[in-house]
Amino acid sequence: MAPFESDAATLDNVTDIAEARKSKKEPTAAKTKKRAPSNRKIDYEKVARLKAEIDAGTYKIDAARIADKFVEREGKH
Repeated sequence: MAPFESDAATLDNVTDIAEARKSKKEPTAAKTKKRAPSNRKIDYEKVARLKAEIDAGTYKIDAARIADKFVEREGKH
């Protein structure tokens, strides 16, 4: 067997590389599944305020509050 002969046989199964990349990037059904609409309303003023604080580096994370929320939600399940 000549060197790379087995590789040549494998190459017969390879399609155009652009097609392979394209098919890899196509979204799957699980990724495109839409969420059910939420009944919650968005407070756009609060969102804008929080974004501004994050951008300015002044937003403070309250770890104790976050932990309390985790515990609270865990009790509901």
